[in-house]
Amino acid sequence: AEQLQAEDVQPEDAQHAAPPSLATLTGASSSHYAVTTKQSTSSFLKADLNTVVNECSKDVQYAMRPLSINSNVAARKDTLIAYCTNKAKRRSNCMGTTCWVTYFIFYAALLLTHDSVPNVSQVERHIRGMLEGTTYEGVGKGPILSTLPVSGHKILEDLDTPADFWTYLQDVIIPLFIPPEMDAPDTVQYRALRYNTIVGDIRLQQVRKEKKQCSDAYPDLGPFDEESKNPLLQGFWCYPSRNMVSNCFGPGAGLEGFCAAGSVTDGRRLRATQASSARAAKKKMGAASREAFSADGQSAVYNVLLNQHDGRESALERIKILRDNDWIDSQTAWLGIRILFLNPDLGIFSNAMAHVFIAPSGEMVGLTNAWTFQAAPYESMGVIAADVMFVLTWLVLCVLFVKKVRSHTVSMKETLADKWMQVDCVIIMCGFVIIFLWLYYTFWLSDLHGDVANVARGRQAFQGISRDDTSAWANAEKEYSQARDALALNLLSFCDYLDNTRICYAWYAIMLTFRFVPAFEVQPRLLIIARTLELAFTDLVHFFIIFFTMLFAATISGMFYFGHRVSEFSDPSTAFEKCFQLILGDFNFDELAEESQLFAVGWLALFMSSLVFVMLNMLLAIILDKYAMARTEAVVTSPTILQQLWSLPARLRRSAQSPHRYRDVLKALEKVNTEEITKKNLLNLCPWLTYHQVENMLRACRELELHQLEMALSITDATKLVVSIKSSVKNMAEVLNVLSARRKGRERSHERAKAVAQKLGVEWDASMPPPPERLDAASHERLLKCQERTKHLEEFLHRAMGYGVRRLKESNSRLILMENTIRENLQMSPLDVQPEQHAPELRRRG
Repeated sequence: AEQLQAEDVQPEDAQHAAPPSLATLTGASSSHYAVTTKQSTSSFLKADLNTVVNECSKDVQYAMRPLSINSNVAARKDTLIAYCTNKAKRRSNCMGTTCWVTYFIFYAALLLTHDSVPNVSQVERHIRGMLEGTTYEGVGKGPILSTLPVSGHKILEDLDTPADFWTYLQDVIIPLFIPPEMDAPDTVQYRALRYNTIVGDIRLQQVRKEKKQCSDAYPDLGPFDEESKNPLLQGFWCYPSRNMVSNCFGPGAGLEGFCAAGSVTDGRRLRATQASSARAAKKKMGAASREAFSADGQSAVYNVLLNQHDGRESALERIKILRDNDWIDSQTAWLGIRILFLNPDLGIFSNAMAHVFIAPSGEMVGLTNAWTFQAAPYESMGVIAADVMFVLTWLVLCVLFVKKVRSHTVSMKETLADKWMQVDCVIIMCGFVIIFLWLYYTFWLSDLHGDVANVARGRQAFQGISRDDTSAWANAEKEYSQARDALALNLLSFCDYLDNTRICYAWYAIMLTFRFVPAFEVQPRLLIIARTLELAFTDLVHFFIIFFTMLFAATISGMFYFGHRVSEFSDPSTAFEKCFQLILGDFNFDELAEESQLFAVGWLALFMSSLVFVMLNMLLAIILDKYAMARTEAVVTSPTILQQLWSLPARLRRSAQSPHRYRDVLKALEKVNTEEITKKNLLNLCPWLTYHQVENMLRACRELELHQLEMALSITDATKLVVSIKSSVKNMAEVLNVLSARRKGRERSHERAKAVAQKLGVEWDASMPPPPERLDAASHERLLKCQERTKHLEEFLHRAMGYGVRRLKESNSRLILMENTIRENLQMSPLDVQPEQHAPELRRRG
């Protein structure tokens, strides 16, 4: 007021006065507004409109400036809520992560202790190697060799004729597993492959197909003659692969192995084993051959038993009898050799099986299977402790899941709609299934131990009995036969169950890794990887739809052209695998180009360019783009996992002394209506927090706000921006080219007009410029409207400034009157002053 009075501003100067600063409208602090008003009020009163606008813009810039991280300013309420929510979620995930990691560790310990993979693999590889890799050459003298036409140095997969199978039995199976002498000591009699003992017998098996006239089996197969019959099929026998028989053949019941033995259940379980083995041999067997041994059918089994206690000579003689009576003929569909081993040093059972599939094409396909498992899964207390800890950890996860469901304020339907809640529920339910499967496995293994013990007792019954005592020998043979048949039947089912449970165990281990994805949110830098996968999931799904469509098309084309010659392309599944190997660079060009090099080059070039160079690079681009996006969302200054582990003890100690209790902070913030939270407000709302904790929380919130403001563009957004700029520049260039052409046209018209004027003798004004061109026909009217609006706005601002100056002068006069009145009252002695006496006079004076 004194400054206004000293400057003596006249009413006519009021039109230059400025309105109040815009700082109050933009959220600047009141102290800054007061200082700015005091320093610039005098200059505002005599400044022109440009100066006013510049000063006001400075106020706006100050109010909207980004605050530094270390400034003692308040944090926004929504930022503080987001920070506390994130911290509470991370703390909850940290506790859950500890439980899940412990659960995974005990599950891994359960698998590794109950199935000793190094020992099991060693035994299984040794047995399969001996069955697959031992050669037979057909050289020497023996009961069968002299009449068998065997050629060369062969192994199991080189079987071509029935003679090869008989030679394989004589040169490989019998010498490896049957001792030469019948009366050998027990330690030698049942020993095989140095440290293994054979449980039971060596069992030869076969499955036979139906024999049928081809004209009856395939009545619709042409060509047909005048009588609608195929002359090529008349009198020709066919053997449909899907129709199996159970009738006796050859000598019949007089000889072992010529009549079907075993129950229907035995045949069904054997069919399941054949189906799995046929699927394993899909590179060698066609689809029709595999379908013939589908697990849905039933097969009658023909068994021939070779006992170790009978000796090698007896086994060779039995094989010769089978060969002389054509035990293997055109109706044979499958041949098998089954042996059960026990390695006492490692405590491992191994059920080995050699298969020979006779395909409808006439090819004999040989392969082996082995099911190896521990004889005693609980040999030590450590294994029992690992199982108990696994079950207890599973129970803890169940309790945590129930508490997490009950702690949600939303409905049960919305809670279970959360994808990670669904993952937890599925994993917990599958954990129960795993526990049930293992308990069932242990009970079944105990039952299998009883069958093995019965076989061992039946084998001991032959000791001390002479073959001359026919009745005692027959009773021992009957008891032993019943025990080994029960063991063989139970063992088939047990091995099939073992395969299925191992598949379940393996997939469950992979399933547990998906649960670690939300656990990565505990560490900000691990969160970048998890966030990348989450952001890229939708794009990856659509990418793989196109990718597998193109791969399937390449599979069909490759199978159609290369399949009749290359075995890897002869089946859809193997062709798909081969195409996938081509993507990884594993291919034999000479094999593909053997028939047509031009087609192979074109097919391979198109395959590599589309699926490798284009699709795989697109996959990499999708992941990099989402990684850049996740990287921009993450705080750059977040600590590494090593730094967090190093500071973990100190943070735990501070948390124990003064816990943050983020959920209580969130409840307290719900009661606040202001948009900004200061240190004082937060300390009053949350008295359990220390000053240091509040300062760190506000500083973290300001850092989060700055990070959100400075967040960079992702590769996709940057690419869109570059493309948009390029398109805009291109459009501008086209407009400029059009304008330049129009300008040149006007200049040419101007020159032509000048030439015409000279021809007509009309005086031409050389200073007259060419007529201007308006880029927009309505631009002139718009400019006039803008000028009119600006004029009205200027008049309004002048009136507003005049009104403000008048109000300031009135305020100045009232302040002077109040100052004079106060000075008159202060001239009285302080001791004589009685406020109640002078109050009426003060009211009268206003």
